[in-house]
Amino acid sequence: MRSLLFVVMLASLQSAAATESGHAVEIINGVRGDVVSFAVAPAGSERWVKLDMRRNPLEYGRAMTVDITDASTEQVSDDCLHDLRTVFMDGRVVLTRDFDICSHPIYRLSPRSYYVSIDPRG
Repeated sequence: MRSLLFVVMLASLQSAAATESGHAVEIINGVRGDVVSFAVAPAGSERWVKLDMRRNPLEYGRAMTVDITDASTEQVSDDCLHDLRTVFMDGRVVLTRDFDICSHPIYRLSPRSYYVSIDPRG
């Protein structure tokens, strides 16, 4: 699998479609807590590429769009299935496996999101 690189663009609360450059996913924080880290990996690979957001956390009710790009060619990744990992400031971690960014370009975190662990580092 190819390594991935994030190119981050802040977005409004409106739904964002995939950019002209290719695959993108809009992250919407519907949880009362700040997102301080978001990571993506090709499905099943455990090869995470982390976006550290501690300096500018994604607050409740806010959204941002992340383009997923192949770092080796600087072209859009052709893969649709990705694993997503979200870490909140209080240490909660949400892990979503096999998320299809081609069919579902919006990833909405909600109070019903499944928290897999508490990360003591936040």
